Amino acid sequence: MSLEQDSMTSLMRWFSDQLLSPNGENDEQRLRLESDRALVTVITVHKSKGLEYPLVYLPFACTFKPATQASYHDDDGRYKIDLTAADEALAAADKERLAEDVRLLYVALTRSVYACYVGLANLQDGRRKASGLARSALGYLLLQGDADMVPGKSPRAGSGCPAGQPTGDC
Repeated sequence: MSLEQDSMTSLMRWFSDQLLSPNGENDEQRLRLESDRALVTVITVHKSKGLEYPLVYLPFACTFKPATQASYHDDDGRYKIDLTAADEALAAADKERLAEDVRLLYVALTRSVYACYVGLANLQDGRRKASGLARSALGYLLLQGDADMVPGKSPRAGSGCPAGQPTGDC
């Protein structure tokens, strides 16, 4: 093992030997693979459906991938692809993307047995330097779908504050 090597040369020789037999062919590697099996499991949300884990970490729960293709289902449930990528079509595709992200967030949040740790950050939306938090599933749920509640953004008219009351008080 690397902790038992007494010089840099012997450590490099040990490392080289490990690289030459990477498939768990020696007993030491096989034993380590079997003993480390229950330590950490990295898995996608898609693959985690129906499974449970003692602890779940969601460090990037506020990330999202905006719709770049205008493919969506219309009000009648028919699948549409708008080749012109009109703003309305992209908005419909992004709305559908958000709905799927909310479903996947539900799956991720319900996988833990004891605790679920969620990373929350007000991420910038690309080069625009605008907040993308409200466009993520977690941000959408926390902000109740109101992008104007993002910190640092001035609210629009009709934000829920009575006339004349500072927006920070409501």
